[in-house]
Amino acid sequence: MKKVVSIISALALTVGMAASFSANAADSSAPTVYFKTKETKGVEVLSSGNLYVNKKAADANGAVIPAEVYLSDKNAGAGWVCVKWACEKQGLTLQNVKDPQTKPYKSYTNDTITSEKTKSDGVKVLSALYCDANVPTDGKLKPLQLAGEKSDSYPLATFEAAVDKSAAGSYDIIIYNKNQDFTYVTYRTGDNPEYVPDSEKYKLNCKELRVNVSDRLLGDVNNDGKINAVDASEILSAYANVATSKPTGLSAEAEAAADVDGNGKINAVDASNVLSYYAYQSTSNADKSKTLNDFIV
Repeated sequence: MKKVVSIISALALTVGMAASFSANAADSSAPTVYFKTKETKGVEVLSSGNLYVNKKAADANGAVIPAEVYLSDKNAGAGWVCVKWACEKQGLTLQNVKDPQTKPYKSYTNDTITSEKTKSDGVKVLSALYCDANVPTDGKLKPLQLAGEKSDSYPLATFEAAVDKSAAGSYDIIIYNKNQDFTYVTYRTGDNPEYVPDSEKYKLNCKELRVNVSDRLLGDVNNDGKINAVDASEILSAYANVATSKPTGLSAEAEAAADVDGNGKINAVDASNVLSYYAYQSTSNADKSKTLNDFIV
């Protein structure tokens, strides 16, 4: 069996306030909104941090994924934090948004932190707001005071992502910036008045969460109950099609199973991971209980 050469793929990031730039171009000091999730029945956290849902291994009505949203702000200069997120594709529903047990800021003046609203197009938008509207006697606006060591020591909010049994393919939980609903962080630094960062260095960086949904094991592209060279071959065929601007030739559920690292791309890295796992499982001392995701991570 010929060795497949691995190709490193960068995960594209969506950026708040309708701006976009590559991960390499984003300054490490820019504030970043991101999600954290936990594995539950039928749900695996992949090496990319994104999720894979095997509907056959989940509960009868689908999978319910606990999740949290965070703001990483190394400058600790936020005076207002307004984060909104949504999934625009039917089959994955965001629900049960709640205030976190421990909040990331010691004090804030808004009465309500978390809320949800269904837009006219049927998209449900969840939101979290923290603000300090107090004006000190010296007139100098102060940043929100952190409750922990860092701005993301605690989440902005908690919620659930419910995957329906009818779901198939890829679903993105995005930071929402549409129809007069915006995600933003305003800064208060030194003697400067409150402002929204607009330079590339401090522009808000938003990381979406992808949920791949299928009816088979991760890596079992042809759904025959085995993960082997046949699956790797199908992945490479799909990769070749994409490279020539053609459809993958796979169903939505097969595509989800083929993106084994969950980075949103089907390529030689996925095929290499499948072949390596197949070779490992073919050895006499292999741990037969180890899944493909366990092997990769």
